[in-house]
Amino acid sequence: MTYEEQKAAIKLAIEAFASVPCGEILPSVWKVPEGYVLEKYTLHHVPTEHLIPPKSNGKVIYLLHGGGFVTALSDMYREAAVHYSKMAGDAEIFMIDYRIAPTDQAPAALEDAVLVYQWILEKGYHAEDIVFVGDSAGGNLVLTTTLFLKDNSIPLPKGIIALSPWTCIQSTYPSMTENREKDLLLGTNGLKIASEVYNSRYFQNSDLKDAYNSPAYGDYTGFPSLLIIAGSYEVLRDDSSAVAEAAKKAGVDVKHIIYEGQSHAFPLSLAEEEASKKAWKEMQLFMNKVFQ
Repeated sequence: MTYEEQKAAIKLAIEAFASVPCGEILPSVWKVPEGYVLEKYTLHHVPTEHLIPPKSNGKVIYLLHGGGFVTALSDMYREAAVHYSKMAGDAEIFMIDYRIAPTDQAPAALEDAVLVYQWILEKGYHAEDIVFVGDSAGGNLVLTTTLFLKDNSIPLPKGIIALSPWTCIQSTYPSMTENREKDLLLGTNGLKIASEVYNSRYFQNSDLKDAYNSPAYGDYTGFPSLLIIAGSYEVLRDDSSAVAEAAKKAGVDVKHIIYEGQSHAFPLSLAEEEASKKAWKEMQLFMNKVFQ
């Protein structure tokens, strides 16, 4: 698919997201696939969903959605959850509707993610059977959550998949300017919420060099296996590289793949793109490896 074809394919998605409100829980029209069960909880204040496949293998994907810390859990992620479940051989999926701006600010989402993860462990699931998956803001959150768990001696997941992670909130990396006209989602003509990357409401009262906000500054010693996927046209391309380099220096098992000519979170926004299919395959191989 050429760049112009990608632009045309993603136009409808951009228009649809333009009407999505910020800071509000989104209504769902998603239908649970036949054979699956979707359980819903409210843990303290955190809406939590548990997708159970017909024949669970006992493995768990903890899915933390993207959206610039201003957009709530949407049906796109519920649909993606089914794919993640199948890729991991019928794993169970936990998703949360963590608190977002402008109603809430950091560290609200991190607190919610840690709270629900601990609840998952309390339910009897084992950390070595859990993989974290997140894109964009969710990519930030899977990293910061794991950093918090490590610092507080809470059992770590077996692996982490970060798609186009937002890792440096006050970024001066070259890709922020180099790719501003290229990135179809977070560039000049992309999503309305792209402005959050340049002026975040969620982090406006935070120390932007704190690793729990900007995981690019984190200490990755002792981290679990890590798969990082990004596109060469992303404004956040260098965000992913910063974490990959820090993790490698700390001795972490890291696979970092940058797909040429791809924009932000392309496996989710352009699922039929050849590069997206390759990225999904990489995620499947990673899950199979860590869950062996």
